[in-house]
Amino acid sequence: MDYSLPVMTDMINYCDTRVSPSTVHCSNVGLFNFFFRYLYIKTTSIFKWILPKNFEKNYFDMVLLLGGYVTIVETDKFGVIPQYAGLRGYNVQYQPTHAVICNPLISGIIEPMIDKQCAVIKLNPDYLGIYDLIAFHADMMALCAENAGVNEVNSKLAYIFATDDKAGAETFKKAFDEIHSGNPATVTGKNLFNDDGEPLWTTFTQNLKEVYIAPEVLATLKKWEQRYLTAIGIKVAPDKKERMITDEAQANDDETSTLIDIWIESLQDGCKKARDLFGINIRVAKRYDLKKGGSEDGTADTINSRPVQLQ
Repeated sequence: MDYSLPVMTDMINYCDTRVSPSTVHCSNVGLFNFFFRYLYIKTTSIFKWILPKNFEKNYFDMVLLLGGYVTIVETDKFGVIPQYAGLRGYNVQYQPTHAVICNPLISGIIEPMIDKQCAVIKLNPDYLGIYDLIAFHADMMALCAENAGVNEVNSKLAYIFATDDKAGAETFKKAFDEIHSGNPATVTGKNLFNDDGEPLWTTFTQNLKEVYIAPEVLATLKKWEQRYLTAIGIKVAPDKKERMITDEAQANDDETSTLIDIWIESLQDGCKKARDLFGINIRVAKRYDLKKGGSEDGTADTINSRPVQLQ
C-alpha cells in the first residue's frame, strides 16, 4: 500500500478501520462533523486565556486541543509565536527533549530544545489531545440524530392503493392530495371502491406509537452531550425527574472537576515556562470561575472566598 503523501481515501479508511469498526459509525459524515464542531467549540469555552496580541487564538486552540500541545518558540522573522510541532529525543525519564517545527514560512526545519529554547504548553501530561474524546461523543450524538431522523420518516402514516388502470391511480392521487391539503370534504368516483363497496386502500401500520421512538432517541442524544460536558468540566443540571441526594451531588461535582483540573494544572505549568523563557504575558484559568466574579486582566479573583489566580 502506498504510504506517500498526499494520503488517499483508501489509506485513511485502512488506518481508521483498524481501530474503529465501520459498523458502529454514523453513516452521515456531515452530521458527525456538525457535532464534532459543536463539541469542539463547547470545549474551547471552558478556558479563559490571556495571549500575546500576535497569537491567533483559533490556531492556538486547535493545535492545543486536537494536537495535544503547542510549542512557543522565538523566530527571527515573526518573533515569539505558537507553532504545531513534532517531538524527538528523550531524557533519562523518557520525556522528549526537542521540538521539531516545519513551517513553509519559516526557513528550514528548526529543532529547539524544550525548556531551553522553546516552551511546550501541553493539555495532558502525556502530550495527547482530546480528538478521540470529542470524536467518540460526536459519533454517538450523530448516531442518535440519524436514528431520530430515520424514525421520523418511518413513522409517517403511509397508504397503499390498489387500482387496475392509470385513471384510477390518478384519482387516488388527487383524493389523497386534497385530504392532506386540509379540505374538509373530498368528492371522488366509485373507482376507489370495489363492487362490494369496500375501499381499495390499506396502510402500512395502524399503531404509530409502537414504532415512534424519536423522543426517547433525542433524550439519549441529550444525555450523550451532558456526558461530554461533565467530562470536560461543565456542570449540567440533572433532569427534573431525577432527584440527587447530597452524596450523589458531591460525586457529580468531583466527576466534573477531574479532567479540567488536570488540564489547568498542566497548562499553567507550560504558561509559566513560556513566561520565564520569553517574558510574554500568557495565562489561563477556568472560564466558569471568572464568571462567578473577578477580573480578566491576570490579577487575583476571589471565588467563594478563595483566591483564584489567572496563571
